[in-house]
Amino acid sequence: MNKKGFTLIELLIVIAILGILATALLAGIDPLEQFNKATDAGRFSKVREMYGAAQRVGLNGVSVPTGPAVPVNMTADTSILSVLSGEIKASVTTSTADRSAMYYAGVSSDDGIKFAFCYRPVSKSNLKVANIASDATIRTDGTMDTSAPTAGNLICIY
Repeated sequence: MNKKGFTLIELLIVIAILGILATALLAGIDPLEQFNKATDAGRFSKVREMYGAAQRVGLNGVSVPTGPAVPVNMTADTSILSVLSGEIKASVTTSTADRSAMYYAGVSSDDGIKFAFCYRPVSKSNLKVANIASDATIRTDGTMDTSAPTAGNLICIY
């Protein structure tokens, strides 16, 4: 007897193998981590835009506010955002979720104001490279004091 087609057992085995492969692929991609990386990339872009805006404002003779040398959350202190408002897109400053993860520090020095813009990463890969502790201070030479006792958990542009 010559039958064409597959038996039910053969079909179930193929479906099970495809299910196992799909599960392995999904676990390897980790969609939540990809979403977190995209969030970090957006925050880095906004921090970089604010840093550039602060440089432009400073070159135009407008005083960039100094604050505590320790990075301050931009939800708590919006003074820097009001100074930069003419230099950056409104979308950079309107997201409360992003502002709650972004920080600013500025100190006055002989060479002008030195500042740092930071964000708190959410993706696992960026958490591994977060180089600045949340209580690190910006020095008058524009570098960050990374010898603070807590673990690094911010990524900064300074």
